[in-house]
Amino acid sequence: SADLAVVREACADNAGWTDSDDQDCSDYSEKNFCDGYGGTGSGWSDSWGSFSDYARDGVDATKACCACGKDTTTQGACTDIAGWTDSGGDSCSVYSEKGYCDGHGGYGPGWEDSFGTFSK
Repeated sequence: SADLAVVREACADNAGWTDSDDQDCSDYSEKNFCDGYGGTGSGWSDSWGSFSDYARDGVDATKACCACGKDTTTQGACTDIAGWTDSGGDSCSVYSEKGYCDGHGGYGPGWEDSFGTFSK
């Protein structure tokens, strides 16, 4: 079987950035506030509004934090292996559509523990 390979340019969080509530990129990542693609994650409450409501100096988590999708719109940031499928026949596009991965090498909100690990 072919190995899944994702080539991504290096991403660095904005050093020292915090939102208007003094939450930094580590907080957003560890608390699952974002999904890796610029959307809200399982730890974000809809009652809090949007990330832009917490922007500091016009910069919100999607522009400051890699875990929240910073740089994911950069052309050429990621290249899928053409024709790759996992052992169940799912392609990279299925992983993306179903949220199986977070775009940074980790598991996304659509991945269920019952699926096992990426390597299985």
